[in-house]
Amino acid sequence: MRSRAAVKIILVGLTAASVVLAQTGPASASERESSSGGPVSTAAAAEPSDLSTDTIETDGAPLVLAIVGAVLATGMAADQAGRTAGARVYYAGVSLTQYQEVKWQTRATAVAALGVIMGPVFMASFEATFFGLAS
Repeated sequence: MRSRAAVKIILVGLTAASVVLAQTGPASASERESSSGGPVSTAAAAEPSDLSTDTIETDGAPLVLAIVGAVLATGMAADQAGRTAGARVYYAGVSLTQYQEVKWQTRATAVAALGVIMGPVFMASFEATFFGLAS
């Protein structure tokens, strides 16, 4: 049941990120207008001397929050998947000595399947759960 919740969290995070990406993006010259209503040239808009120091741009904040949320949700899903897999391997009857024989193949497979970031997260949760139950 928890893995379904993790999948839902991932889907919601990725959907939110894609919606934010679709809504925000580089504005075209016709979309940028000065306060007088006329178009702003890209050269004038790019000069840092024209920018006011008392204003803060927040256009990228929702995008950053969505990306951070998606990364956290994906990490939590990999963690929960590792915990579930560790418990299932233990309850399937695999002993510590049997696991020690295939430990590095298991780690390499997890990193190859999940990537260099989520693979170690999965394996850390997997081994912590498995070793905790087996000892």
